[in-house]
This record gives sequence, structure tokens and C-alpha cells, in this order.
Amino acid sequence: MPIRSFETVVQEISQYNLYNTTIIDVCSVKVYPVEIMEKYLPDHLGIIASHPHFGPDSYSPFRELKITLCQVRDTYKRFNELKDFFDSQSIRTIKMTPDEHDRMAASSQGITHFIGRVLNESGVRSTDINTLGFNELLGVIEQTCNDSWDLFSDLQKFNPYTNEMIDNLVETIANIHKQIKKDAN
Repeated sequence: MPIRSFETVVQEISQYNLYNTTIIDVCSVKVYPVEIMEKYLPDHLGIIASHPHFGPDSYSPFRELKITLCQVRDTYKRFNELKDFFDSQSIRTIKMTPDEHDRMAASSQGITHFIGRVLNESGVRSTDINTLGFNELLGVIEQTCNDSWDLFSDLQKFNPYTNEMIDNLVETIANIHKQIKKDAN
């Protein structure tokens, strides 16, 4: 489900008479979905926010897999059970607040997806003289551009720290470009 549809779905869920239930989201951003769940879900429902840091394009049993878990409203004491499940699957759990998650995700996931899209849109393609670093950039393009545009757009729109990260990146690129031009003269 796209992040942009999250509010509508949570509003629908809130209409059910759910008891002894914990709602767990898996959105790639955390501040926004937690705000929505706290706004619409009754106080008696548990809320755990999660973000698996792997998916169809990045999953590998030979890599370290991680998931962020945010203990928002653990009404039914399910957080440790969920953590233990992931630990038993050799998936490292990282406990943090939604705000901490989104700050970190803006400068890791957000920048990776942004750079991947920029490189792809600028026409960066494989050559006969690729270096190892360039092949890794091509891997970033492949991984990020396999995701839908909606996911990319939602990652940028619904993380409150992504615009700041992009603005800083664009400014830094412009400054380095100016320095190169200055050095060339």
C-alpha cells in the first residue's frame, strides 16, 4: 500500500470493533504513520511502528538484515514478542523513536533513492571502462529505480527531514561545482 493511502486505510480500520489487537505498520517513514495511527485508532489498540530495512530488491540471507521497531503504544505487551521473533530469524532489531528513525532515514534511505533517481534521469549508463565505484553507483540506480515512482515520491514527501537533506545536497553540489570551475581558471 502506498504511504499516501495510509490515512484512508487507518480510518477504515478504526471503524472495526477491534479488541486485544496491536496494529503494526511497515511504512518506510515513521513520524507520519504514527501520527495517523494515534489520531484515528482508539486508545485501547496497541501500536507498534516498524520499518524492515530490506525488501524484494535488497533481501539476501547472506546480508545483515535489520528492522526498526518503535514502541508507540504497547497496550498488549507485544513489542518483546515481535522483537524476539525477528531476533529468532537473524534479523537485527533496532529500537528507536519515529523521529530518530526519520532523521536517520532521510540521510540514508532518502539520499540513496534521491541519488539513484538523479543518476538514472541524467542518463548515467554502463560503459566499457567501468570502475568498481561506478559499478556500485549503477547498483544504486538499479536498486532504487526498480521501486515505483509512488514509493520514491512518498519517501521524499512523508519524511519531514528529506527536503532539508535534498536542499543541503543540492547546495553542496553547487559549491563543489563552483570550486572546480574556480580551480580550472
